[in-house]
Amino acid sequence: MTYAISLPAGPIAGRDMIELAQQCERWGYTEAWLAEVAGPDAFTVAGALAVTTTQRIGTAVVPIYNRTPMVLAMSAATLTQLSEGRFVLGLGTSSETIVSRWNGTPFARPLTRMRETMTSVKQILSGEKTSFEGETLAVDGYRMTLPVDPPTPVYMAALNRKMLRLAGELADGVVLNMLAPQHVPQVKAEIAAGALAAGRNPDDIELVARIHIVHGLDRKTAGDVVRMVFGPYAAQSVYNRFFRWLGFVEEAEAIEAAWATGDRQGVAAGVSDELVSTMAVIGDTAQCKAALENYLDAGVDVVALNPLTTDPDALYNTLELLKP
Repeated sequence: MTYAISLPAGPIAGRDMIELAQQCERWGYTEAWLAEVAGPDAFTVAGALAVTTTQRIGTAVVPIYNRTPMVLAMSAATLTQLSEGRFVLGLGTSSETIVSRWNGTPFARPLTRMRETMTSVKQILSGEKTSFEGETLAVDGYRMTLPVDPPTPVYMAALNRKMLRLAGELADGVVLNMLAPQHVPQVKAEIAAGALAAGRNPDDIELVARIHIVHGLDRKTAGDVVRMVFGPYAAQSVYNRFFRWLGFVEEAEAIEAAWATGDRQGVAAGVSDELVSTMAVIGDTAQCKAALENYLDAGVDVVALNPLTTDPDALYNTLELLKP
């Protein structure tokens, strides 16, 4: 059973993030997984953790549209060296808002872009001179001067069937997000199908799940927190399709319709109680601990805890109470 801290966490920023990771390591969190949305930069934090902790460090995840394969591979190899082999590169397509609105890049052909990014990045990380001509990107004769042996593992964030199967085909591990323990077998089946079709053993593919937690609040207040934070996520096409696939068809349709008209309250209202329980773990210490064990029992290898709070003391308290 592997417990990790998901960073950034709550209101903690800058050097305080490093201190939080160090304290979590003392509590038994053996890994730190770094998200990248609106700051901080995941690779910068990973570099600091590489030389201040002994944790395994991974990105969960960095977007593939705003860095080239060359830059992704260089960053990964550097962090692998700094951490003495404890780094994992986790890649994701991200969303329309992050890619198109914030980065000014078309969110086009995500499945193809992910296949081509994974293929070229893994080839560069192997130390080979890489020439790759794809439909969405190209690399012409690049070789790193700092290859690492063994190469950095490359994980893929995946939600829907085609991306999950692609992960089974190409990735060393899969990063999951916003699903309940009962959905893990459904997801694992798609990963296994992709792995078997590629002649791979599904058991060799590690599953990392970011688990969002609202600890110690009454259920209504906790539900409102989840709706406010994650309702807009459910309006993004990749998550909207994911929740439909999990069975939340009415909720996904209501959220999509409200988002299209700029109705933020309608977006939040579209998140049912059952969908709240899929997006996040809610409850007291015993209930949250039981939920984490359920994820592990369902086949998740690493649970990366992300407490949802704006209070630094509550953040530390939650992570201490839920420590492995």
